[in-house]
Amino acid sequence: MKIEARVYGFIRDHGLIGRGDRVLVAASGGPDSVALFHLLRALRPRLQCSLFAAHLDHGLRSASAADLEFCAALARKYRVPFVSERAGLRAGAGEDAARRARYDFLARAAAGFSCHAVAVGHHLDDQAETLLLHLLRGSGLQGLAAMRPVRPLAPGSPLRLIRPLLAESRADLLDYLESGRHQWRLDESNLDPKYSRNRLRLEVMPILESFNPRLKEALGRLAETAAADHDFLTGRAAAFLAGQERRKDSFSLDAAAFEKLHPALQREALRRLVSELLGSEHRADYAGIEAARRFCLAASGREKTVAGRVRVSRRAGRRLFKLLVTE
Repeated sequence: MKIEARVYGFIRDHGLIGRGDRVLVAASGGPDSVALFHLLRALRPRLQCSLFAAHLDHGLRSASAADLEFCAALARKYRVPFVSERAGLRAGAGEDAARRARYDFLARAAAGFSCHAVAVGHHLDDQAETLLLHLLRGSGLQGLAAMRPVRPLAPGSPLRLIRPLLAESRADLLDYLESGRHQWRLDESNLDPKYSRNRLRLEVMPILESFNPRLKEALGRLAETAAADHDFLTGRAAAFLAGQERRKDSFSLDAAAFEKLHPALQREALRRLVSELLGSEHRADYAGIEAARRFCLAASGREKTVAGRVRVSRRAGRRLFKLLVTE
C-alpha cells in the first residue's frame, strides 16, 4: 500500500480531519513537516479540507532565516496561505521554552485562519523515542501511551492537534520525499548528543534494534494499546468520582466504595482527583498517589498532605475521606 493510502486511512480511522475542516500545517522545513505538507496537499481533494501553513523562527540557529524563507517559498509555490513569526527567545533558551513559544504561535496562527486543527509531523520514530524517554523517567500507563493521534492543542481549547504521520517511519517519509524529488532543510541540532532525545536516537536505538529490528513498530503497538487501556481506566475512574461529593475545592470519597475498587482504579481515581483540584496539567507522582491510596485504606491516621497542596483527612465515624486544596 502506498504511503498516501496509509496516511489517508490513518486520518479516517482516527477522525483527524473532517469534510470542510481548515487545517494548519506546522512547517519547520525539516523532512517530517515537508512530508506532512506534501501528503496533506496530495490528499486534500479526498479529504475535502482547506490547508494553511505557519512557521515560527525561534531565532536560535544561524540557519533559521533560511528555514523561514524555504517554508515561505514552499507555501507560495503551492498557493497555500502562510504566516510566520519570529520568537523573542534568548540564546540558550531550553527545549521547553522553545516548545511553549511554538505552540502559542500555532494557536494564534490557527485562530487567524479560523482553523479547526493544527497538523504536526510527528511520526513512528518519534513515538518510539517518546515512549522510551517516558519509560526511563518512570512513567506509568499514561506515559506509555506516549503521543496520541489527536488531542486538544491546549487544555480546554477547541483546536485539535493532529498527528497524521504517527504510524509512518522516518525512513518511509524520506523515501516519499526522495521519490517525489521534494527538497527539505536539515536541522543540525538534531545531531547534537547533548539533547537526551538525540542521544537516545543516535546511541541507544541502534543497540535496541540489534535485539529487535522492528522495535519501532513494536513500541508503536505498545503505545496504541497503552492508550486504549488508559482511556478505559480513566473512564472508569471518572464514573466513580462522578458518584462522590464534589465541591469547588474538595472531594469527599466514600471509603467503603473506594476500598472495593481494584488498586489500579484506586490510583487512577486519585490521580484524576488531584489533577482536577490542582489543574488539568498537574500530574502527581507515583509516590504521592500511593501514599494517598494507602492513607485512604488505613485504619488509623487523621491527616496527610499530597502533591504539596492537597490535604487528605478522615472524618471519624463517617468513613469518608476529603481532599482539600490547602493555601
